Formats: sequence, C-alpha cells, structure tokens
Amino acid sequence: KDDFFKFTKGSAKFKVKFKSDVVNLKISKPFIEGFITIEPSDFTYVPKNLKFKNNSMSLEFTSDKLIVNNITLGTAESSIDIKGFSNNFMEFYYNHPEKIVLNCNVYSKNLDLKDFTFLTDRSKPKKTSHIKDSNFLRTALNSHGISADIKVDRLKHDKFTGEDVIAQIDIVNDQIILKQASIKSCKGSLFIKSRISSGQSGNPFELLVKASRVDAQDLLRSFDNFGSKTITANTIRGTVSLDLNATGKMNNGKMVENSMKGDLDFRLNNGAFV
Repeated sequence: KDDFFKFTKGSAKFKVKFKSDVVNLKISKPFIEGFITIEPSDFTYVPKNLKFKNNSMSLEFTSDKLIVNNITLGTAESSIDIKGFSNNFMEFYYNHPEKIVLNCNVYSKNLDLKDFTFLTDRSKPKKTSHIKDSNFLRTALNSHGISADIKVDRLKHDKFTGEDVIAQIDIVNDQIILKQASIKSCKGSLFIKSRISSGQSGNPFELLVKASRVDAQDLLRSFDNFGSKTITANTIRGTVSLDLNATGKMNNGKMVENSMKGDLDFRLNNGAFV
C-alpha cells in the first residue's frame, strides 16, 4: 500500500456543504464550504519516515479561499505553528495545482532543520489542465508554493545554532528561496540570503552571508569552515566581520564536502592566527 501519511492517533470533526458533478461514475469539480478540525494526532510522513506527534489542524473552506486557522506540528526536536490562507484554492486545486500558494505566518519555539530537509526534495510539478488521478494529495503537496514570514526563538541545523530568527521564505516549484534572515548567533549577528534547488546530484545552493562582530571560532565551526582548508576554527581566534558569496551542494540537509566555492572577505578584530 502506497501511503503518504500514516495516522496512528487522532480524530477529526467537520461540517461542510458539498456538491459535485459525477462524470463516468467519478466525482468531478466538487464545491466545498465549511471547516475541518483534526484533534491532537500522531502521524508519520511515510516517504521520509518522519514522525509527527501531538499535531492539530483547523481549516476553513470558503467559496474562493482556504483559510488555515491553525496547524500545529511537533517532532522530537521541533514545534511549529502555522496560520495562513490560499486564494482561489478550489479553482487551482482542480485545474492548476501548480498555482496553489499558501501565504502564512510561521512561529517555532524550537526548530531543528534536519526534521524538514524533505522540503529540498521537491521536484518540478507537471502542469495539468485538470486532475487525472485520485492521488491528488501527493500532487498538491509537491506542487504548491509557500510564501512565509517566519519567527523562530531557537534554531538548529547540524553544527549551527541561532536565536531570535526573523525570516522570509518562498518555496516555488523546485526551489527554496530564503529572501532574507536575521539571526543572533556566534555571539554576534548574521544576515543570510540563500536559494536551494533540487538537483539530480545533490541540491545546488547559492549563499550570501554577512556577519557582524561574531566569534570567529564559533562561526567557522558552525559552517564547516566555509569549505576552507587554511582558515579554520582551529587556526584563528578573535572577533570577525565578514561577507561571503558562495555556491555549493547539499545532500540530506548537509553540505557536500569540497562543493563550496566563492568569495570570502573578512575583517578580524582583537584576534590572531594560530
């Protein structure tokens, strides 16, 4: 059985108005108004065997909009609250799923990005004039876009940790675009822009980092020395400000060794090479 989500706990409540054409004994272009609420639930995202616990969801369908009153997701290391909306949802759902865009606000008290590396596995959606198969949930999740304003109290990704994250992210087709992010980390502050694309040999990325008066050792350790073999966390001390413009590849949420290339301009204060 080809499950997409496997629920092991939870219950749903719904109140909807539903009407539909029937073509060749199949439901065609249904019209839905109402709400769906899922009480605390546990499920597994089967393609990545990722377990979510104590989740809840409240969705409202109007004649032209999907309203996400609240989605709460929890993993072993992360918690996320989402509120938002998607205009023209039903029209796009049945005729142009690649045009679905969820505009949302996201808050997380603790976020470990390793729990969501599956987002970098998106493939380009095939444009379609209408639904041709019954497994549209998979198509919609792989096709839809997201435009999100994000606030994270504590962030973790591999060796990197940060606090008080404010970010804007767009997810479009096969790309994750970090339009801007400000992060307190490494005893200073970081400003980051990035673009990650799904690729056959890893996920190519573009990265722009501006750091202001951060601890040199902490910064280099957090980013695997930015691929450098000479300037590393073991060879430098002090406070550094830098500008990085680089490209590289990622695999399963981690940088592919020796893949990063680019320009690094740094200014070392009260420090030394050792």
